Amino acid sequence: MGESTHPSLTVIIPAAHPWPAVARTLESLLPQMARVGGEVLVVSGLPDAMPTPPLPGVRSLVLASRDAFILRLEAMRASAGEIVAIGEDHVVYCDDWAEQLLRAFAEQPVATGFMGSVSNGKTGWLDRASFWVTLAPWSAPMASLSLDRTPVPGNLAVRRSVIADLERPGVFEYGVVPRLLAEGKLRANDRQRVVHDQSLGALGSWIVHFASGRAYGAAAGRGSAWCRFREALRAPGVILEQTRAAWREPGRSNDTVACQTLIAALGITNGLGQIAGILFGPGESGSRIV
Repeated sequence: MGESTHPSLTVIIPAAHPWPAVARTLESLLPQMARVGGEVLVVSGLPDAMPTPPLPGVRSLVLASRDAFILRLEAMRASAGEIVAIGEDHVVYCDDWAEQLLRAFAEQPVATGFMGSVSNGKTGWLDRASFWVTLAPWSAPMASLSLDRTPVPGNLAVRRSVIADLERPGVFEYGVVPRLLAEGKLRANDRQRVVHDQSLGALGSWIVHFASGRAYGAAAGRGSAWCRFREALRAPGVILEQTRAAWREPGRSNDTVACQTLIAALGITNGLGQIAGILFGPGESGSRIV
């Protein structure tokens, strides 16, 4: 048998907005993907997320859905790499991101996945609060992964073996990733860095964090409705404490009192979203969190 022609690495970029919203992300990613011989797969529910004619080095997948969980699932199924990374359309990849990711997999063959560190590219109070609520445990510099918080897709990469048999949307995010973390097979990789450059706006921040909570609360595979309800009630305090714990790590520092107040408010919004998900299901939440 001849050698496989599959690229070693596939990077999936779910695109939630029309072109050129994803252009900066691709500009930071394509040169290094060419160096390592990988593929970039942009998946979207929008026909105009990518330009015409297509960009060299980018494969585009257009679906009938804008649900983040469906987009990621179908892109993982369509990916060709032995290592599959999930990105976002608003992150900027550091120049050696791909090399550092592949290096981590080569150096730690027993690891089945890596979560990279993330820096914030925005300065406004609400934007900073949104970043901390979502990404505080993985903010740069990152020494290790906390077992108390499941990494979110955005700078996450896994071996193909762990996604080969995914059956339905949400299983990867709420089943596979928590299991890998608990088993010690998902590791931290601070060298695998991106910059999170996203502003959700004055209203959008609350909508997205409510939707994120609703999707999480509706995930029945996480336990009984009563267990999820108790977790929802604890969510605002847990989010604030996890953020403060992240600030206490070497190389990080506290944010302003105003930002901390907004973090607490966004945590309450997330908790209310979880309760809505438990009571009424996910609704359209998946289409609001990419």
